[in-house]
Amino acid sequence: MDWAEKKFSIDVHKGVQFCSTLDGIGRYKDKPVFFEIKTAKTVSPQYFQALSMDSQIYGYTLQLKYSDSEPSVNKVAYCVFRKSGKYLKRGQGEDEFVEEITQDIKERPDWYFIVGEDGKSFPLVQTIGKTTLAEAEKDLVENTRQLYEKYQVKTERLLDPSYWPKNCKHCLNYGACQFLPLCQNIRKYELYMRFYQQRELRYDLEHEELGR
Repeated sequence: MDWAEKKFSIDVHKGVQFCSTLDGIGRYKDKPVFFEIKTAKTVSPQYFQALSMDSQIYGYTLQLKYSDSEPSVNKVAYCVFRKSGKYLKRGQGEDEFVEEITQDIKERPDWYFIVGEDGKSFPLVQTIGKTTLAEAEKDLVENTRQLYEKYQVKTERLLDPSYWPKNCKHCLNYGACQFLPLCQNIRKYELYMRFYQQRELRYDLEHEELGR
């Protein structure tokens, strides 16, 4: 590997930059590749199939394509490592723990260094074709344009929660979110916002009363 953890950026739309950090670049079997390091607890054939649809890889390839300091590289070497599953024991020092993991890797390298779906290759090397990369670049530019224009709006629209991005995956992470009714009835946000403002005011009055 020639280097690791290097930051790149390219302009994609009206001065908007696409930024990323590549795990590394070097050579594998005398061919230039960039490395993508993965760790996982469990790996199935579907895991390797999903790697071929990993959208960030196309971004990395574009970064190298437009880089002034690096050669254009269209091969990615996936290095997949299994997580050990071991934990620091009570009373065990960090150095002792690292030594335990190191010894386990030496004794069971095939368990840690996971081969590809063909059952042979480590790392798993894939080539990104010119047509695929060109389509990925069009998608990147178009998605950036849509996102850029979505937020180039008047202040009153920016304050409308209907346009706010939402991460629905977190709604039930820690029990039901108190703002869930607001999200579900977003078109009535003015009514719901008054409700939440009144509730916050009531909380403030309760705290003030308790503090007397």
